[in-house]
Amino acid sequence: MGGAAIKIFGYLVIIALGYILKRAGLFRTEHSEVLSKIILNITLPSVIITGFQNVSLSGEFAAVLAMGFAFNAAMFGLGVFFAKRAGEKSDKIMYGLFIPSQNIGIFGAPIVQACFSQVVSAAIFIFDIGNAVIMFGPSFVMASAVSEGVRITPASVIKKLFSTAAFDAYILVIALSLLNLKLPAPVLTLAGICGAGNGFIAMLFFGIMLEPKLDRADMRLVATILSVRLAAGAAAALIVWTLLPITLELKIGVTLCLSMPIATASAAHASGLDCKKQRISGLSAASLFISAGLAIFIAAVFS
Repeated sequence: MGGAAIKIFGYLVIIALGYILKRAGLFRTEHSEVLSKIILNITLPSVIITGFQNVSLSGEFAAVLAMGFAFNAAMFGLGVFFAKRAGEKSDKIMYGLFIPSQNIGIFGAPIVQACFSQVVSAAIFIFDIGNAVIMFGPSFVMASAVSEGVRITPASVIKKLFSTAAFDAYILVIALSLLNLKLPAPVLTLAGICGAGNGFIAMLFFGIMLEPKLDRADMRLVATILSVRLAAGAAAALIVWTLLPITLELKIGVTLCLSMPIATASAAHASGLDCKKQRISGLSAASLFISAGLAIFIAAVFS
């Protein structure tokens, strides 16, 4: 548990550092857009490649994979439900992007690696396949279509999916896993070097974006999204522990995934659309603090 608390505390310190440096004039909010491009196109795909090098999509892990798809598809459905009832375009984008998606690769992986077995680590990356497909697929496509005011077509979906580096990385590692192949050692080494900076850059990104002043409408939106995520995660965790026929370690891994904060990729994508930076940062920060408490609790109980 101590390892999890240290990792989480380190993340929070980096967020605070980013905010302090922005207030000191070293960074501006606009700089977060550069960091978001680095995250989406370099460091996050590198984390996916290195995280999957020892993962096999077989046996009980198939149930974890199915749970990842089912939960995130249901969350996307909830996002669409709330988006259709929202008045403003920015609200629709926020619901569609932030009700689904969990920050598993950046926030969850270091905590799990510090406190749990390789089986639990493998479980979170396999669950993350479903998370990634929904997040980089229908969630990103819907948000982009709403922002640009265009209709969603099969061609636009395919184009958006395969123009996202992180999604391409997932397709690559899934194909390699199914074929029982490995990437060359130099590629893994390079990916490891790039991915090592992902957590730091992502937390600095949140800190630079952070704007603690939210009006009443912003606070209502943030509270709605967080409430839906927490309620859905609790319901899914109950199903996992009572109905899903998998080992204790896999149940721990899935439960940790369900408690993860909003994905950095969603925040990075939203920052380039018609969403206010203070809304994105306020929601991301609140989600991060809640998930930090949940992760420490789970680690204290099971590690």
